[in-house]
Amino acid sequence: MTRRLRIALLLAAALPAFTAAGELARRPYAGIAVGPSPDGANIAVSGVVPDGPSAKSGIQVGDIIIEVDNDLIETPQDFTKTVRSLDAGAAYPAKIRRGGEELEIQWTFGALPYESYEGRETVYTSVESPTGTHRSILVKPAGDGPFPVVFFIQGLSCATVEAPMGGDNPYARFVDQITGLGYAVYRVEKSGIGDSVGTPCEEIGFEQELAGYRAGYEQLRAMDGVDPQRIYLMGHSMGGFFAPRLAAEVPVAGVAAYGTGMQNWVEYVIRINRDQSALAGAARADVEDAVRLAVRFQTLLCVDKLTIPEILERHPEIEEYVRGNSPDGRTMYSRSAEFFHELYDQEMARVWAQVEAPVAAMWGEADFVSYRDEHEAIAAVVNEARPGNGTFLMVPGADHGFRAASSFRQSMEQSMALPFSEDVVRSLVAWIEGLGKQDAAASRPR
Repeated sequence: MTRRLRIALLLAAALPAFTAAGELARRPYAGIAVGPSPDGANIAVSGVVPDGPSAKSGIQVGDIIIEVDNDLIETPQDFTKTVRSLDAGAAYPAKIRRGGEELEIQWTFGALPYESYEGRETVYTSVESPTGTHRSILVKPAGDGPFPVVFFIQGLSCATVEAPMGGDNPYARFVDQITGLGYAVYRVEKSGIGDSVGTPCEEIGFEQELAGYRAGYEQLRAMDGVDPQRIYLMGHSMGGFFAPRLAAEVPVAGVAAYGTGMQNWVEYVIRINRDQSALAGAARADVEDAVRLAVRFQTLLCVDKLTIPEILERHPEIEEYVRGNSPDGRTMYSRSAEFFHELYDQEMARVWAQVEAPVAAMWGEADFVSYRDEHEAIAAVVNEARPGNGTFLMVPGADHGFRAASSFRQSMEQSMALPFSEDVVRSLVAWIEGLGKQDAAASRPR
């Protein structure tokens, strides 16, 4: 039995203001949703944005995409890679299949819109790291500030942290609500993601990704309208591994980690493999077979530091399992073997013990991708090193992706259709404001 795991991974009425630096070109935009085709050989269009660039090119729901600009399209990743290489506004030859008939068309891709929030200012700029130039985005309330700022660090996948289409995107809702409460929000794209140029995200390691966040921090503390004494790191999922590493190196006012972990990656994958399989209703014997294979594969990858091609070559007897976790035979969850080699070596208990700032370990009660006890352990480790600095926060009715869910099962089965959980923002802001009250009380004459 093989299965893919789910990993870890308002207020203003004025018109939005917007600034974009010109050093990075805006990436092309298709305006469609895609997934595997029925035969698995190509990809199928599952949604089309009305009046978007693909709709104007005649693309319809159900179309099978075969080629774009002479590139064979077999996976959604192929499509994304090809579109990123094109110029916005230019027409490109494409082959699609519609109703059993193969068609040749001219496909024009537009420039992706910029994020925009009513009554806020959005600043697009960039930072440099050893792997390239990263897009960075600051959204802040109207006015001069300086504003306290949440530096948001996203999870594992090589997906954009940007949410230009707004709507029900949890990142857009998070930014909108936080900035509506008087905070700025800052984000940095991973290498090669979004408008960023340089080494593709799929090829970088953990330490290289961390270097991008270091560069972002240095930019953030010097930006107009930001209070450098009130920078709060917010690590979501895998971002909860990067946030304490950064906080152990630079001064911050606080660190929040949501839906993250503290145990090493191999132990986590084994535990989540067993628990998610059981939640999905798999037979216990099948679950244990899968766990045995997970132990073997993850040990070869993380402990023995083999690449996935090396594992496939040396252990053909587990090829089916390896392919199930690495469809391209090179990456896992779109990340390189080097990333997992370095991730496994992170001693997170020691890292958290080095964080001098207050810490909030946040866990949503419907989050089946992470564990309550891991977050309680983070708070405990912080308190062992600096009593009173660690807080465990259970966010009621929230799942791993910031959506409102009543149970693990509802999150597993319906997550993408669920509304944004406002309790994530409420819990974070209440904790931050509580820190301010503590500081004010401590500074009063006695």
